Parts: sequence; C-alpha cells; structure tokens
Amino acid sequence: MATSDDTMRISVSVTSIELKADGGRTKLKLTEQGVYLDGFDNGSIREGGMAELLDALGASLKGRR
Repeated sequence: MATSDDTMRISVSVTSIELKADGGRTKLKLTEQGVYLDGFDNGSIREGGMAELLDALGASLKGRR
C-alpha cells in the first residue's frame, strides 16, 4: 500500500483462524501476529482492517440464511 507521499508501507502479518462448532452456532478464534518495518503501519490500523473484513464476512453469512 502506498501513502499519500508515494512511499511504500512495509508490514507482514501471520493470521490463524479457528472455526469451532458450538451447538447450532460457530465460534471463530482469530490470532494475528504483525511486524511493522516502516514506522507507518501499526497494530490499530491492522485491527481496524481486520474488523472491516470480519464485518463483511458476517454480513455475507447473514444473507445466506
């Protein structure tokens, strides 16, 4: 991802997702480990992005019922 001044953001993350049946529901456990090498990116930016992705997943799954 490039910033407004055209510099590159450099970060790496590893994410694991565990889905587990819980009666008629499913529990999701997400673990993400990140390394931020550029001083631009940080954990809260990553967390916000992941929250958006999970919200979109939830909305998609609700539409399938």
